[in-house]
Amino acid sequence: MTAEWTTPITWTVGQKPDADDFNEQIRNNLEYLYERVGAAQLWVPVANFFQSSWGYLQSRSTFPGAPLSGADAYAEMSGICPVSYAALATAQILVIPTATQAAADWDVSVEYAAPGEAYNAHSGSDTVTTYNVTADQIYAVDIKAILASIVAGDLMGVKLTQKTAGHNVHVLGLRLTW
Repeated sequence: MTAEWTTPITWTVGQKPDADDFNEQIRNNLEYLYERVGAAQLWVPVANFFQSSWGYLQSRSTFPGAPLSGADAYAEMSGICPVSYAALATAQILVIPTATQAAADWDVSVEYAAPGEAYNAHSGSDTVTTYNVTADQIYAVDIKAILASIVAGDLMGVKLTQKTAGHNVHVLGLRLTW
């Protein structure tokens, strides 16, 4: 069902609004806002990262995150899919590349499950896609396809791995919208 925005009813001073009309108007407008794609979002910052040893999160200008440099360096994010979650609109790892690359070689893997399930009840990866990126421009790595089965309440772990030396990147975090 697609809700439509209801223009608010105007009451004059001293007029008592009809409770049913008022409640229906609020309900319609809340449904309208809820159905908008991307109306709700979750931000999951980087939890930790590894290069040749465990590192400390650093900032690229004012953006804290994981500065990956070197083959097999990786950043990890973990979080819980909110109970308000409906249907996935976007799933993106936001990064700042440190160099312009026509085919930045980064791999992504995910594991997610509900409490009571094995931690890797659902998993996926993308090890073939490369990314055409520009130095210092925020880039969104699309991972929607590998999170397709996630539901409200699932715990998730997401990892971005730099596969080729020189394809350095500053990983900011994961953004889900629904």
